Amino acid sequence: MDHRQGFRKTVSIDAVAESASCGPCAVRIVDVSLTGVYVEGAAVGEFSKYAPLSLHFRLELHDGTKDFRWRGFVVRLGHDGAGAVFESSDPMDQSGLLALLMAADDDSQDVLDGAS
Repeated sequence: MDHRQGFRKTVSIDAVAESASCGPCAVRIVDVSLTGVYVEGAAVGEFSKYAPLSLHFRLELHDGTKDFRWRGFVVRLGHDGAGAVFESSDPMDQSGLLALLMAADDDSQDVLDGAS
C-alpha cells in the first residue's frame, strides 16, 4: 500500500473474494479509492496478477442490510495484500462505493461479515 497515489480512504470491511486462481476466501478491504480497493487476507498470495476478481460484502445501512458485489482485476500483489481496480471505468457504476465511503465515516456503522 505504500506506493499508492491519489485519495484513498481507510476502511475495515470483511468480504469474500473469489478469483480464478483461488476459490472463495475471506479478505478484509482495508482501503478504497474511486478506482479500486486494497484487500488483505491469508489467501491473497494465491491471487494472480491481472486475474479477474470478485468481491462480495454486506453493509448495515440506515435503511437495512445491503449486499454488494464488485468485479475487477488484480493489478498489484504485495507481501500483505492485493490491489484491484474496478471493472468499470465509471466509479459511480459501483453502487456500493458511496455506501462504503460513508460507512468509513460513520463511527456507529455496523459491518456484517461478507461470508454470511
